Amino acid sequence: MLCKFWLNDVLVIYPGNADTENPIELLKPKLYKCDIKCLRLKNSVISLNEFIFLASKCEELWFDKSAVKNEENDEIVALAELVQISKNLINFM
Repeated sequence: MLCKFWLNDVLVIYPGNADTENPIELLKPKLYKCDIKCLRLKNSVISLNEFIFLASKCEELWFDKSAVKNEENDEIVALAELVQISKNLINFM
């Protein structure tokens, strides 16, 4: 039986090399559920689907040299759209 993780507080992603590493690709298949309250990204580019999965219940988002890209057109998603996805959002940095 394969065990999966349930994240429920803070997720911090600081990859060493943003050009070649996407730790979320490695993490997501191992997750059962994601109810994190705070997502911190540094030197990361994640897909919109990954962001929706991780941040839909977040109260805090921290972006440092990071972006969310739409997979369909490879464009960076606007901040206004990201804020609408995170309906519980209190703090954005």
